[in-house]
Amino acid sequence: MTVYKAKDIVKQGTVSITASVVIDSFAGTVLNAKLETLLTLPVLLILIPCLMDMTGNMGCMIGSKIATYLHLGLVRPKIERSPYLEKYAVTMIVVAALSSLYLTFLAMTASYFLGLKGVEPVKILIIVLVTGVSTSVIAIIVGVVAGFVTYRYGWDPDNTTIPIVTAVCDVIGALLLISVALAVGLI
Repeated sequence: MTVYKAKDIVKQGTVSITASVVIDSFAGTVLNAKLETLLTLPVLLILIPCLMDMTGNMGCMIGSKIATYLHLGLVRPKIERSPYLEKYAVTMIVVAALSSLYLTFLAMTASYFLGLKGVEPVKILIIVLVTGVSTSVIAIIVGVVAGFVTYRYGWDPDNTTIPIVTAVCDVIGALLLISVALAVGLI
């Protein structure tokens, strides 16, 4: 069993959190670039923090699971078929799809009760479903790669994977949200 020193944990955490701050600034830049448009669609403003939180939480779960699998020796840090990873990936995608449906329902309900400008529920569902599921798939890929790379270099994936995956999910989620909203003609 590997024993990690406090100095190593602080070093690894500092590097990964600094990288996540830099990466996350791009998510803010993407959203800021479309701020005027987003302000005209309050339902999207309701969805942004929810989607970012959902995909960030998925990223945390993926990062933790990868680290656990690596530490227990259930997977090796190389790209190969793994029943553990396959089963977990399918579960995460199903959870992302169901969570997206739930978020759509909540956003549309909140919009209705707040008297916000109505938007077609089908368009919102498409935006949330595509953004949520696609970001979760990307989170799985980034989580596996980040976990494997850091583990191979002797770093603890528990200290590094979660900040990186959640930051990447924020950027990808913001880009996908704007892109899909444009594609369905909402903005």
